[in-house]
Amino acid sequence: AKVGNVFFSLPVFSLFGNFMRRVLYRLAGARDYLKVEGVMKEVMKKTIEEDLTPLLNSIRIPTLIIWGSKDKMTPVYQGRIMHKEIKGSEFYLVEGVGHTWHHKQPEKFMEILLLFLQKHQ
Repeated sequence: AKVGNVFFSLPVFSLFGNFMRRVLYRLAGARDYLKVEGVMKEVMKKTIEEDLTPLLNSIRIPTLIIWGSKDKMTPVYQGRIMHKEIKGSEFYLVEGVGHTWHHKQPEKFMEILLLFLQKHQ
């Protein structure tokens, strides 16, 4: 988004700004952002921009981190950082799926979650 804003602020490209911005968001898989308006759009922006990484090492409860190997919204390296910073966390990488895979494979999600919960009863 930041690179796109710089690019589309140039006089030649500013004419195509809104159209190209929509195209870039679609290519990035950020369709939800395009659909929201007003306060909700601002909430999404603030949520995405806020860095809570410094707080991760203060988490002291059993934590399961499940990530899709093809997640374009939040890349796998971010999940690995969370796993490293949250002591005792478990990291489960689901191969071949993206950001919202749990909507399409709820049984797989529940299988992973139930195994975790059984370990931590």
